[in-house]
Amino acid sequence: LAFSNPTFLSLDGPLVVMVGRDVTVGHGGAELVGVDVTGRPVLVAVGSSTDLAGVRTSALRLLAAAGALLDSETEVVERDVLGRHLSSLGHRDLASVVRPHVGPDAWDREAFNAGFARSLTEGRFRLVLVLDEPVAEVLDLARLLGTVAPALDVTVVVVHRYDIGGSSVLMTHDVRSTGLTPPAAEVVPSAPPPPTEATRVDDVAVAPVPVAVTWAEPVPVEPVPVEPVPVAPVEEQVDDLFPSDPFGADPDADRKFAEAFSLPPAGWYPDPLKRFELRWWAGMEWTDRVRDGEKVLVDDTD
Repeated sequence: LAFSNPTFLSLDGPLVVMVGRDVTVGHGGAELVGVDVTGRPVLVAVGSSTDLAGVRTSALRLLAAAGALLDSETEVVERDVLGRHLSSLGHRDLASVVRPHVGPDAWDREAFNAGFARSLTEGRFRLVLVLDEPVAEVLDLARLLGTVAPALDVTVVVVHRYDIGGSSVLMTHDVRSTGLTPPAAEVVPSAPPPPTEATRVDDVAVAPVPVAVTWAEPVPVEPVPVEPVPVAPVEEQVDDLFPSDPFGADPDADRKFAEAFSLPPAGWYPDPLKRFELRWWAGMEWTDRVRDGEKVLVDDTD
């Protein structure tokens, strides 16, 4: 499911295209290997909270795979690591795989190839660990790596299965870590996209996770009257999203877990680097889009 439809993992940021399954990379490996449209490699592993040794092994294999890719040449990766996977898709290079997934006006093959080469040189990898329940030591590791290695994006995706009305529904919860401190919620976010109906895959209803499309410049939108929708109390929402208690017997554990790993939505926030008035927060990381007054600029300072 995640190979053919990576959006199921509810990964925000640039579009991800999967390239191979069960890929061995040096002494490591991943269940899924893909790349986003900017050229950033994405490595995915799957584990079960009931098998902590297996989770540790999966996390270690992801790190080993990232280490093996570091400083590699693009041609070597496409030939020796992903060669047979690319061939099975009918392509010879990564750019050809990604090209059909982007609009003709948005594609820059040279920029993609340069982004992939830069990722290999700078260690700009996205490591994704998919679990059925949160594992505290994995979340601690993600926070540490996000702090000491800001080029590395470590994402923990928790997938829950619910039985609703006789159907099994899979829901994903994206828990991530980043090297930069998220901004305080000082800017009112735009409204989330409208919900869509669940789709069915192999007799399992998959509840879609809305993906917000953000822009560097504000887009005027006419207000639309919306009838109020009853919303459950925050405590009940947290209980639904995080049914487990990863912190032990603390009765407020679910709330603390949700608060600890929630990030502000995308929007303009005070520039943490204090070089400009505002900087664009993409929901997970700061971007080079900045703003002084009404001027929207690109911060090209290294």
